[in-house]
Amino acid sequence: MSGPTWIASYDMSKAPTSWVAGQSQTFPVTVTNTGNQTWPSTGYNAVDFDLHFTTVSGGSAQQSHWLNSQAFSLPANLAPSASVTLNVIFAPPPTANGTMFLEAEMIKEHQFWFAQSSAMSVSLAAPIWSATYNLSSAPTIWPAGQSRTFSVTVTNNGNQTWPATGYTEVDIDFHFTTVTGGSAQQSHWLTSQALSIPATLAPGASTTFNVTITAPATKGSMFLEAEMIKEHQFWFQSVASVPVTVS
Repeated sequence: MSGPTWIASYDMSKAPTSWVAGQSQTFPVTVTNTGNQTWPSTGYNAVDFDLHFTTVSGGSAQQSHWLNSQAFSLPANLAPSASVTLNVIFAPPPTANGTMFLEAEMIKEHQFWFAQSSAMSVSLAAPIWSATYNLSSAPTIWPAGQSRTFSVTVTNNGNQTWPATGYTEVDIDFHFTTVTGGSAQQSHWLTSQALSIPATLAPGASTTFNVTITAPATKGSMFLEAEMIKEHQFWFQSVASVPVTVS
């Protein structure tokens, strides 16, 4: 009589091969129980399905090369010879890029990893945070110290979704400055106002909204400049400015 065997096979044929850093994708994976033990789907020793991005394939023996790891529960106990298809939502690490592997491996929680894993080569694009601005509605004449309201259109032409809320949300900053060039010229800014975008903005999408901006007390010729900021992390490199007069 043979002993207990915990063996799995995987169908990863529907998994994407092209990814963008930090961006999740949804895809189906079919797992088959090819051993002789029923896989429990709940409990301290549940059998879960683990996905990870790794620079070296080979399953848990190469865990030091994993860039992330996420375990997914089975929807129900899985008997020997039975299969289940999981629709998983998974994302690569936010800063990784290049060619690597997306790998699947079953785990019996708190006991052992299965000996079988399945890896596929994938390409991961580096994160791009880039914006374009339409400031055509911005006034060019401003009373000193007074506020004006106008519409602005911002387009996300990078490959990352911009969060509209949270500690690291993406905001639009308006500043009056005597020297253009964005945050690199921050010492020349006379004002700075960061405003939230109306909603999360996906790559390729645009949003138009009204902003109320206050001119500086300083009078003269200068620039009104817009620049996106990922709060508490970094300024975007893309900026737009219009020449204005404050009187």
